[in-house]
Amino acid sequence: MMGGTRHDTGEVDGMDLRETLREQLGKTGRMLLGVTGDVTEEEGAARPQGLAPIVWQVGHVTYYDALLVQEVLGGPLEVPEQYGEWFKQGSSGQGDFPPLADVRAAAERVHARVLELVDRDLAQPLDGGPAYSDLGSALMFTLVHRSWHTGKIMTLRALVGKPIMF
Repeated sequence: MMGGTRHDTGEVDGMDLRETLREQLGKTGRMLLGVTGDVTEEEGAARPQGLAPIVWQVGHVTYYDALLVQEVLGGPLEVPEQYGEWFKQGSSGQGDFPPLADVRAAAERVHARVLELVDRDLAQPLDGGPAYSDLGSALMFTLVHRSWHTGKIMTLRALVGKPIMF
């Protein structure tokens, strides 16, 4: 984290890091759900130009959000086990995916659990490889990851004839 971080309070150089994380995670969660709310099942499964479909983008983000929740809070994975097969990094985006509506519902549930992590010890060590090393940086990475795939969804929306949203 930054040099001025105070892990006991969640404050960074006078800024309330927890509130900033909560606000930004809320925004990225709403954006991911918002840009998929008017997408039909057919559009969500479409693979224009061979790209991974919208349903894969949402499922992928949801799967990795769920893995983070499980790593920090323990308990069962918040998504079906098959998500690992369908949506893991490096998968092709091909497959017999669940309906977009079901994946969006899972995303909404998992998002609520991700928000719970903001109140945990942000200095908790985590093994995120080169992406992050503690919970605070994992939550920041989550912001980047969600935004990256929301951008991909915006491209896919355009390719299936949906309007650009922002």
